[in-house]
Amino acid sequence: MLLDVNSWTKYQIVYYRASNQLEWPRTMPKDTAELLIHDRMLMDTYEKALGK
Repeated sequence: MLLDVNSWTKYQIVYYRASNQLEWPRTMPKDTAELLIHDRMLMDTYEKALGK
């Protein structure tokens, strides 16, 4: 979930691991959504490794 604080608009990117599909707001380029979800998954990996 992303929040644009200027307009208080919420944007949600959903990744389905089983099917490797991505849902993203169509106002956002697909490659940007892919980069953001990749970064979030990387952060999740680090958080799990640190036990958080």
